[in-house]
Order: sequence, then structure tokens, then C-alpha cells
Amino acid sequence: MGLQTIKTPAVPCVIPITGVKLASSIHLSGIAFIGKNQSLCIELFAGNDLALCMYAQFDPEKTEMTLNSCIDGIWQNQERVVNPFVIGKPFKMKIKNKSQCLKIKINGKRFRSYSHKLPASMISSIGVRGDVKLASISSNLCRLWASQPAQQGTSQSAQLVNYDGPPPMYDESKSLAPLNLPPK
Repeated sequence: MGLQTIKTPAVPCVIPITGVKLASSIHLSGIAFIGKNQSLCIELFAGNDLALCMYAQFDPEKTEMTLNSCIDGIWQNQERVVNPFVIGKPFKMKIKNKSQCLKIKINGKRFRSYSHKLPASMISSIGVRGDVKLASISSNLCRLWASQPAQQGTSQSAQLVNYDGPPPMYDESKSLAPLNLPPK
């Protein structure tokens, strides 16, 4: 399967994914900006669970990103790292499925390896929300599904689906507004 791309998806969005297997990768490109949320969240859903939640804050006093998983409604042990996103600078992110972990690269540099908390084959969608303008989301070896027909040229619009906000341990004054997760 070749590289599949959804160009300029609206944010927030949830894009269905099927066929995640060893060596599958998901690529995101975009630019973070200062907005009302002061944050960015990228999530890999496995049904109603979160295989990975990457939550970055843009508050000058909280320049960190947390990585976590939520299984059966229970948040796992979060990992805190320096926020790799710079306001106003384009970024390229690659999330590659390996046998023991998800390897994350940002702008071509190794960022983090995140150990699987759920089998990667369970990943069913990717969600993006917060203060970011996406140029594209693409994948090889797994299928992205645009939920609405293509509009003007090759650009496709991803379906907007409401889902829960960041985990409660985050500073609620800076978090995204809570949304409702769709039923399975």
C-alpha cells in the first residue's frame, strides 16, 4: 500500500484508521499557534481507549508534553518530556509502530519511544485538537479513511467527532474543553 494522505484536515478531527501493523507509520505536518486552548493534543484511539495521548501545553511556565494511555477509563503512568513544538514553526511528526513501542520522530529527529500499553492492531483512529493547523495527515501500511467526500482538488475533509478532553491530572484552566466520546 502506498502513502495515503488527507490534506488540510479541519481541527479538531478524528480520522479512522484500519490495518495498523508492524512498521506502519502515521505522518502529521502542521504548525502550532497561540490560541484559546494554549495546547495541542494528538491521540491514537483504540475503540474507547487511548493507546497514546500526547498533550503539549504552550504556557511559558509549563513547556512540557505529557504522554499517556487510558485503558478502560483508567489513566496509566504519564511520561513528561520537553514540549517539542515551537509556536509559529512548521513541524513534521512521524509515529512508527515497532514490536515493543511507538517510535516518535519530530522534524526528522528521534523524539521518544512509547511502550505499547495496548496492541497496536487495536488502534482505530487518530484525533488531533487544540491550537494547530494541519497541512496533512498521511500513512503507509495502514488505511486512513476520509469520512467526507474530497473537496476542491485532492483535499479531503476528515470527519469531526467529539471525544473526551485531556486527563484530569492536567491543569484544567489550560485544558481543552471536554467533549463526549462516541459510542463503540
